[in-house]
Amino acid sequence: MIKKSTEQILKFRKKFPKRIEVLVKKENDCYTAEVLGPKGFQGAFTQANNFSELIAMVNDCVQTILEVPEKYTAEMPQFT
Repeated sequence: MIKKSTEQILKFRKKFPKRIEVLVKKENDCYTAEVLGPKGFQGAFTQANNFSELIAMVNDCVQTILEVPEKYTAEMPQFT
């Protein structure tokens, strides 16, 4: 990995919150998640067909808020 890419990855990782608070609901045949915190992430909303997909969508939601380029998404922290 080249130095510039490593610097960019570290820059984005520093922006990630250590924890997020998420309100999860099961409605009919899907799951929904609303991010309640921390500040700056509140009100983000996503949904998925099952709980495993919902976790992936919450991670994608955080990366979208932080405007992480797609080429760096595999190097970002993941919430479980």
